[in-house]
Order: sequence, then structure tokens, then C-alpha cells
Amino acid sequence: SGGMDSRIVAGILKQIQNERNGFDVTAFCWGIRPSRDPVYAEKIALMYKWQYEHFAITPTTLKRNIELAADMGCFFAPQHLHAMPDIAKRAVTLGIDCILAGSYGDSIGRGEYSGNKVMQLKPVKSCLGDPFGLINKSLYKECKIQTLKEIDRYHQLYETKNKWAINEIDYQIHYMRNQLNTCMSVISWYIPLYQCFTSTEVVKYMWSYHPDYRTDEVYLHLVKSIDRKLYEIPWARTGKRYLSTNDTPDNLGKAYHKYGEWVRKELSGYIESLIFNGEIEATNIYNMKQLKYMYKVNKANMAMMSKKLDEIVLWLATLAIYLKKNKVTVDKNISSSNIRSLRGTVYLLIYSAWQKLKLSKKKT
Repeated sequence: SGGMDSRIVAGILKQIQNERNGFDVTAFCWGIRPSRDPVYAEKIALMYKWQYEHFAITPTTLKRNIELAADMGCFFAPQHLHAMPDIAKRAVTLGIDCILAGSYGDSIGRGEYSGNKVMQLKPVKSCLGDPFGLINKSLYKECKIQTLKEIDRYHQLYETKNKWAINEIDYQIHYMRNQLNTCMSVISWYIPLYQCFTSTEVVKYMWSYHPDYRTDEVYLHLVKSIDRKLYEIPWARTGKRYLSTNDTPDNLGKAYHKYGEWVRKELSGYIESLIFNGEIEATNIYNMKQLKYMYKVNKANMAMMSKKLDEIVLWLATLAIYLKKNKVTVDKNISSSNIRSLRGTVYLLIYSAWQKLKLSKKKT
């Protein structure tokens, strides 16, 4: 990608290639052209004289991933698969021996998880919730009690009582391993896949420092020491050189997909038919009246780009396929809930308005 993790992997790999020779490198990247990620990735590949393979992200890609995520057990929302299945098959065709990924760089190195620094991470317990009022209340309460017990149980296995350290380990478990690694297993089905930045030595070294010292500057010094030319290629997040305060951003788009738009337009009929074909309702797990209202609000709000509501919509579409394919037996003892949640409705409207406000600020 055009991020820092992959270019550091690329720089180190180029050093090894220069020292040992005898092997070729192919760079794989996905995304809408001409967004920053594929443009910068191709620049790096050309600079190192590597083969470059680009994979488009389209509504068809997302539709395929909805169905594939269902086959994988609904452990994640389908958009996180991106073009991974295509890369795996192409790698087989090209005779690739293994694939190196830099997914753990930000978390292990800069202490960042989905844009949040370690000291800002919320305890995993606080992430449990049903703010939009979509789940059967009694069932939700029962499941939450059991989940909290399990969290407390495995927390007893930790050797630290430091709250921020516990939070980081939890995010490594649930965000990095359970979600990201599960997605990327699609590649490892076909080709051995190795995550860089994850060796015991590297993790021990970086985690020996307080998060206050695992700053963005770690990457600034690292990339300059590996290959100064890598620093000159802009960072995909900003369109400027990494941490530069003087550069003018380029004119390339930051978004490498349009998942939110595709959910509301191209795939709306397909997704709607899945969620409301009776499979979801038959479980008695969901408040269908509130779910239908949430879907309506999300479809009408063109301001949002694959945020929380899109994630829920896509995951429910995947769940509907899973339920049908596996002929899941429904527990008839669960009482259905079809009363609109007032709190969930208010939260839903506030969230929608907040997303619109964020978009208008970006435009200005």
C-alpha cells in the first residue's frame, strides 16, 4: 500500500535482495485508481524494479466477499477481505513462494490501533454495546454477562495489572488476530503468508518502551535509515511526505474503495433481500422494527463512507447467507422483540447527523 508499514518491509526486503540476490519480488496492491495507495505502491515497485500487480475493488468484489465471509463463519464484516482472494489465486499462478505482509507495523511499532494510540484505547469491556437497539434485550443482557465473565477469566492470565498494557494485549487478541488474521487466512489457504514485525525479539524490544516513546517518529527515523528514497514518496494518509508540515498534499484521492456508496446504491437490492428475506427475523435475536429503521437511515445518509452502520449492514447480509447455507436451528424459547427502541433511535439519528457534520467540515 502507500502506508509506512509496507514500504519499510519493501525497503528491508530490497536490502536482502541486493545482498543475496537469487530471488524475484512481486508487489501486490488493491484499490481504486488513481487513489494514493495503488499509485504510491506502484512507484515503490518501479523504483526497486519489481513486478507490480494491481487489483481493482468493485461492487462485484464486495458481493463476492459477502458470500465468502459467510463461508468463513461470519467472524468479520466482508469488506475487510478487499482483494485478498484475488491476490492468493494470482500468487499461485505466478508461482510465488510466500507473501510478506506488514499489517502489524503500526500496532507493534507506533502503538496505533485503527487510528487510536495505545494510551487512548478503551478497555475491551467498554466496546460491548448495542447503541442502536438492534438486539433482543434479554438475550443481549445474557450474552454480555457471559462475555464479561470470559474477559475477566483470561485477564487473570496476564502478568501485568497495568491498564493500558492490558488494553493493548486485548486489541492484539481481538482486533489484530481474531479479525485481521482471520481475514488474511484467505491468502494462507493458497500461499504461505508471514506477518512482519511479529518476531519475539521485535515485539519484546518495542514493548519494553513506554507508549509515550513509541511515537510516529519511530517510523520517520526508520524509513530514512533504510532508504531515503522511500521517504520522498508521499504517505497515503496525507498525500505529503511522512510527518511533513511544509508539503502541499497531492491531488490524489485518499479513499481506495467506495464500500459505503456500493452498499447504498449498486448492491442495495441484493443486500436488502438478504437481510429481510426472513432468515434474520427467524432467529428472534434481532429487533426487526429497529433494524429496518436503521437500514432506512443508513441508505438515505449518503454522507457516510463504510462506517459503523455499513459494517452492521454488511455483516448482517453475511449472517443471512450463513444461516441459510447451514440451516441453523432457531431457539424457539427466545421471545421475539419487535418494539422500536427509543434510545437506539435517538442514538441512530445523532450518529447520522454527526457523520454529516464531519463530511461538511472536510469539504470546507
